[in-house]
Amino acid sequence: MAFIVAQTPEFEHTIERVNLARFLLLAESRDGVCNPALLLTPDRSQILHFSDPAYQTLGNRLITTQTNAKRLRPFLTTDGVLRLSDLEAIPDFIVGHGRTRVFGQNIDEFLRRMDERRMTYDVASTSTAIRMLSLDRIDYTFAAPVEAGYYLTQDDQAAGTMLASFAIEGVEPIQNGRFACSKGPIGEKLIQRINALIPTEGFRQSWRPTYEGWLDDDARQDLRKVLLSR
Repeated sequence: MAFIVAQTPEFEHTIERVNLARFLLLAESRDGVCNPALLLTPDRSQILHFSDPAYQTLGNRLITTQTNAKRLRPFLTTDGVLRLSDLEAIPDFIVGHGRTRVFGQNIDEFLRRMDERRMTYDVASTSTAIRMLSLDRIDYTFAAPVEAGYYLTQDDQAAGTMLASFAIEGVEPIQNGRFACSKGPIGEKLIQRINALIPTEGFRQSWRPTYEGWLDDDARQDLRKVLLSR
């Protein structure tokens, strides 16, 4: 955000922290309301202007501890991904997940099956799941690896915990984050300015090193492989 603010002095910027629901309400009622990192969906495009793809980031992966990762590495395919069917066959391996979070069809169906087998633990949030991982109360969860790494740094009780993560077969490994602004002349103009900044090295350096710093080693290596292949 500091980079964007510095590069667009023709706008008067005010930065506020709000949740997604609050942002969408503001964007529908006011012009010039923007979000710096949002996934493009058909319903959101009805009320928001979206930038070009700005961030190529890893999507949902299996998140676990380095200790538990040793049980999973033998199941990785030659492409380095984990099949949910193989994961399902591991006995006494408990997943923690929030029931209100949507992970996508493959993971959601897997979680329903694990619920039926009572191999799940209901958690309040992703941050709670990471804390429970660090305390060995669950064996794994699902999340974007940047979330897991960030929450790990925010939890004093998790000090010393090392995470690992694995891509899931059938789950898109990478996603494009974008800037989104309310549909009005100010929002449209700001998106145009941001689109001109996205291809620059200055923009990439404003976020990429920090993002990669929150990733576990497996996630960092996978991200670089995916980006090199494109």
